[in-house]
Amino acid sequence: MIELLDRDRRVVSAIKSSSDGYYIVPAVAQGRYHLRVAPEQLKQFDLIDPGERDITILPDGKFINGVDFLLSRNPAGTVSDLPRDEPHDKK
Repeated sequence: MIELLDRDRRVVSAIKSSSDGYYIVPAVAQGRYHLRVAPEQLKQFDLIDPGERDITILPDGKFINGVDFLLSRNPAGTVSDLPRDEPHDKK
């Protein structure tokens, strides 16, 4: 899941990528935005956060392409920067 965030880092849109990683963010007004992989996805699949990408949508509405994310798993034994849910012992 890819998230488009506004300048205040509020999620404007959430987009699913295809199996090859291709995604389209439709109907975006001109302005400056950030793209990121959804934190929940990173946590769920134990992936390293590749960071946000800054993009600018121009008034001409041209498509932006080539905004890629290289995803990799956390090496065994390391702790992600994202908080994890700890299992609770039932008593």
